[in-house]
Amino acid sequence: MQVELTGPITESRERKSFEHSCEINKKLGTLDRMLNWCRTELLSDWRWELVGSGDDQWHYIFYFDTERDLFAFTLQWQ
Repeated sequence: MQVELTGPITESRERKSFEHSCEINKKLGTLDRMLNWCRTELLSDWRWELVGSGDDQWHYIFYFDTERDLFAFTLQWQ
């Protein structure tokens, strides 16, 4: 699986600098759709990290600056 970047990474924020987070398990192959959705729908800064994997599930944590983005993500992906 390859993730395409739409632009250069100019800044990497520490996860503790975000106000909100959401842990999520998804099947392999879902991440591209999730990242594309985040790029177009979220209004404030966000980031994600892979924290583990199982047989067919991958465990991610997504971080958000605003409660609005957290709720939008949760409604779309959980």
